[in-house]
Order: sequence, then C-alpha cells, then structure tokens
Amino acid sequence: MKTNNVAIRFDNISFNYPQAKECLHNISFEILSGEKVLLLGENGTGKSTISKIIDGILKPSSGDIYIFDKKMDDDNAPSIREDIGLIFQNPDDQFICSTVKEEIAFGLECKQVDPSKMEEIILSSAKKVGMSSFLESEPSSLSGGQKQRVALASFIALKPKILILDEATSMLDPKGKKDVEDIISEMKKENKDLTLIKISHELEDFYSYDKIIIVKDASLFFIGSPEKLIKNKNIINQANINKPFFLNLLDNLLSSGVKLNNNVDSEDKLIQELCQLKLKS
Repeated sequence: MKTNNVAIRFDNISFNYPQAKECLHNISFEILSGEKVLLLGENGTGKSTISKIIDGILKPSSGDIYIFDKKMDDDNAPSIREDIGLIFQNPDDQFICSTVKEEIAFGLECKQVDPSKMEEIILSSAKKVGMSSFLESEPSSLSGGQKQRVALASFIALKPKILILDEATSMLDPKGKKDVEDIISEMKKENKDLTLIKISHELEDFYSYDKIIIVKDASLFFIGSPEKLIKNKNIINQANINKPFFLNLLDNLLSSGVKLNNNVDSEDKLIQELCQLKLKS
C-alpha cells in the first residue's frame, strides 16, 4: 500500500541547455512514494531532461527539486542519488565494467557494502532477471534485452527508492519489452514503496499506472489519472502521442456509429463490450 509521502517535487523548474531554446519552463508536479508514473511526450519535449534533473545529473536553471522532502543542492546531490536508479534507452551508455558480475558489483562497491555480503546480493540480483549464467560474460556481447536485464540487476542490488526507465524498452523487440516489464512488475510486488517512473512517447499499458504526466512545448501539459486522460482524448491528439491499438480501434468504432459504453478505458473492457454486442446481435 502506497504511503502519502512525496517522493519527488518539482517547484517551478526551468532548464536551458547552452545556446539552445528553453527545454523546460516553470514545471511543477508531485509524485508520491510508491506511485507508478508514466511520463509522456514527443521526442525533444524535455522528458529525458526531467529524468536527469531528478537523478541530479543536471541542475535546473531555476526552481527547486525535492526528493523525499530534501531540497537537492550541490552538497547533498551525491547522497540523494544513492536512492535513485536511472536506466537509459541504450544500456551501453552506462556500462563500465568488463563482466556482468563486475557491473552488478560496481554500485555495491561505491556504496561500500560489506564484501562478505556482496556475492549473495550479486547472485540474487542476477537470478531475479534471469542472468545467472551470464555473470562472466562481457556486457557488450549481450543482446539488447539481456543488457537491459543487467542494468536492472545493478539497481535491484542497490534497492533504490526511485527507479526511472528512460525509454528503456524502446529499442527492444516485443519479447524483450515483455521480459523487462515482467521484471519491473516483480520489483513493484516485492517493494510497494518503490516509486517507478517510465518515460515513453507511447501510451502502452497506460491504465496500469497511478499517474500520467505529459510534457509539451517545454511545459507541463497534463497530469492526472488514466481515467481522466481517457475522458479527455483530445489531450492525446494535441500532445501527438502514439495511441495504443485499442484506442484507435475504439475511435474507429465510435466514428462508425457503433454504440459502446462511455467507460471503455482498457483493452479488456473493449473486448467485453464487443462480446456483449455480439451476443445481442
């Protein structure tokens, strides 16, 4: 069960890259501890910049960020980052060791975990992502899906309070995506207080999230529940976000005059509605 603690708070955050237009403009939002959040927007809207500000990699041009009620600054950013895991689109960007085992161990060494306990933690983390037999392999020799599993294992070992996946499954095939999603689901089951943020430009499985945040033109465009978003489908079109198949099908059915329940907000509900129509016909 989620707590009411605020895990992340953006207070009028703006950010400018050198010699570029403003990337973020006066963005404010809160994410509660334990929430599962989908952060959406077109390419170039500032999604990745938000993730790097949360992780302390980038410093806002103006405004403040709070992690568990601590205002992040130059002095405390390194210690705050110990509670945050950020997985990039391309895991090669964050691999620095020559074997999978060393890669998982690296973060533990940085946190000065007791060496006598590290072996067990490494083996347990690798097992959870199905990479036990690859501990002596070079990360560069692995497939895309295997690399993301190793990246996840590295953070499973560290037990972060906040985990951010920045387009982490966008380069994977459907099976690879499902494998990563299944691992994340297991992480959430084991730790209800884990705050999870998935960054994407697609509305995949959006109804499984507690909160959806959409950024557009460097500003906060929408924040609310999946149900609220479905009731305002124009927002999806205006934000130019890729819609899931069931939403496109739903729109086509409605425009063709098919009478459906207004509360159809998931693929399962659409199938149920169509089955009911079939039985009535």
